[in-house]
Amino acid sequence: MSKSKSWLDIKAHNGETALHVAAEYRNQTSCQDLLEAGASYFIRDNNGKLPIHVAADQGHREIVSLLLKRHIQDLRTCETDKEGRSLLHYLVMWHSDSFIRQCLPILRPQVNTKDSKGRTPLHFACIFGNEPAVSVLLSIGADPNKRDGSSMTPLHHA
Repeated sequence: MSKSKSWLDIKAHNGETALHVAAEYRNQTSCQDLLEAGASYFIRDNNGKLPIHVAADQGHREIVSLLLKRHIQDLRTCETDKEGRSLLHYLVMWHSDSFIRQCLPILRPQVNTKDSKGRTPLHFACIFGNEPAVSVLLSIGADPNKRDGSSMTPLHHA
């Protein structure tokens, strides 16, 4: 890769950088190369998503792991996108309970975070039928009685 880093973080019309695109298309090698070349993993697209949100939303476990390793201690991982969704909201849609448990040291504070519609990660796990994720979330203190913007609890979505 070029020694100049100025091109690494150029945004497309939708705000995505090359790292967003590589994460979206499950190109782990490109993600690794971009990170090693100095690409920023804290640039948000027009929807407020970081590359790690994109990877988690697409169900790309390896890329999520790669990005978490890069900034596991950085609290910005706990930030939400424009819809108020945290990384944990995205992980419980598609990922296994063992992978979610691996991510808990940094993501535990997100357990009862509500998105713009009042839905917590537990709501999402129920909506997507991810029973193992439901168990993990309940075991770490997710509140099954939290109501979303439609006054529905996670149980209503199960």
